[in-house]
Amino acid sequence: MSEPYILYGSECSYFTAKVRAYLRAKQEPYVERVNADPGYRQRARVAVGYDVIPIVETPDGMIIQDSVEIIDHLEPLFPKRPTYPQTAVLGWMARFLACYASHFLIRAGLHYRWSFPDENLSFIEHEFGRTICPRGPKEVQIAFGKKIAKRPLGAYRIIGLTPETIPGVEASCEALMVRLDLHFEQHPYLLGGQPTLADYAFMAPFYGHFARDPYPSSLMKRIAPNLFRWTERMMYPGPSPEFHDYPAPLFPDTELPETLTNIMTQAGGEFAGELGQTITAFETWLRDHPEIDAGVQLPTVGGGGSLGSHEISLHGTKLNVPTRLNMIWEHQKSKAFYDNLASGERQRLDIFLREIGAFTLMQQPINRPLVRKNYGFVVSNG
Repeated sequence: MSEPYILYGSECSYFTAKVRAYLRAKQEPYVERVNADPGYRQRARVAVGYDVIPIVETPDGMIIQDSVEIIDHLEPLFPKRPTYPQTAVLGWMARFLACYASHFLIRAGLHYRWSFPDENLSFIEHEFGRTICPRGPKEVQIAFGKKIAKRPLGAYRIIGLTPETIPGVEASCEALMVRLDLHFEQHPYLLGGQPTLADYAFMAPFYGHFARDPYPSSLMKRIAPNLFRWTERMMYPGPSPEFHDYPAPLFPDTELPETLTNIMTQAGGEFAGELGQTITAFETWLRDHPEIDAGVQLPTVGGGGSLGSHEISLHGTKLNVPTRLNMIWEHQKSKAFYDNLASGERQRLDIFLREIGAFTLMQQPINRPLVRKNYGFVVSNG
C-alpha cells in the first residue's frame, strides 16, 4: 500500500476546513497532522518558507500550499464524485461561490471569532495551543495558544472590518445564514444531490469558524439549524438519514430552486462590485509599473498577496483596503470558465448573471492574468 496524502492543518483553521471536506468527500486515504508534526516543520514549512496552513504533502513528496491549488492538483487524480459541475450555470456558480467564501465571507469568519472574546477566547487559545502541543497538559496548550491567539487587528484592516462596516457584516452574514437554512431544509447540498466545490468552500467559514467557535456556533444553531446540520453532513459523507432518498444528480441549469437563486442574488449583489474594483486597481498598478515583466515575482506582502491599495464600498461605507491578488487569482477560475463557454451556453448564463448582478463583472477583462509560482504570484503576458 502506498503512503497516504498528508494534510497539515488545524481543526480551527478556515481553509483547512475546505480541504478536509474535499478529501473526506472523495473518500481517498489521507491523514491529518498539526503544525507540531516533524513532517510539517522539516518538510512542509521549509518548502513554503513561512508558517501557513493548509498544506498537502503527496505520497511522492510534493508540497502543495493553498486550498485552490490543492484541489486543482488532486481533482484529476480523484475523478469520482466530480468537484466541478459541467453545465454552464452550475459550473460558473460553483467557482464564483468558492471565491465569495474565500474572500468575502472571511470577514464574517474573523469578526465572529475575534469580536466576542468573552465567549470565544478561552476556546480559541486552547485550540491554537493544541496545534503546537497536541498532547500536552491543558495549561501548556493554553500558554502556547495565548501567544498565537492575539486579536488580529492587522487582518481586520486588510479585509475591511471597521466599526463602521461591522453592523453590515453582521446583517449580511445572518441574512445569508437564514437563506442557507431554508435551502438545506429541502436540499442536502448547495447545488443538488452531491457536494461540489461550492460546498467545500463554504465549509471554511461555516465549519472552520462558525460551527465550532462558541458564540457563532450558538448563533447558527439558533437561527440556522439546517445549516449547522449541513456542516455535520459534510464532515461525515455517506447516506444521510434526512436525504437518503434524495436524487443524486445536481440541479439542471433550467430548474434552479428559489432557495439557491436567493443565495446567489445575495452573493452576486455583495461581491461582484468588490471583485471588479479589485481587478481595476490591479490593472492600474500594472500600468503604473511597466517594468514588471512576465514571470517576475510580484512584490506582495501578507498571506493574501497584497499589492498596493484601493477604495471599495462595503455595506455602504467607503474604505481603503489592500489589493489582494489571491482574490483576483481565484476569480480567474470563473472568468476562464465563462470565456471558454460556447456562445449559446454563455448567452443562457448571461441571463442568470443579469438576474444576480454579476453580468458586468464577467465582461471585465483581466489583461495580464496572475499565475502562482513558488508560493507567490507572477503575471503573464495576457
